[in-house]
Amino acid sequence: MAEIQLGVIEARYADMIWAHEPVTSSELVKMTAVEFNWKRTTAHNVLRRQRCGEPPPGASDNHL
Repeated sequence: MAEIQLGVIEARYADMIWAHEPVTSSELVKMTAVEFNWKRTTAHNVLRRQRCGEPPPGASDNHL
């Protein structure tokens, strides 16, 4: 299995999820609005990328 590397913000977001689990996506949206000044769509997109293991936008696909 490939090792997952998170950026600073993604790591803080993951820590937030673990600190407040179980947490709903609606609660995450409210927390990230305060903590990171994110909009709802940003919170959902980062969560989706973390769940699916997708690289952040602009990341190189040449990571073989």
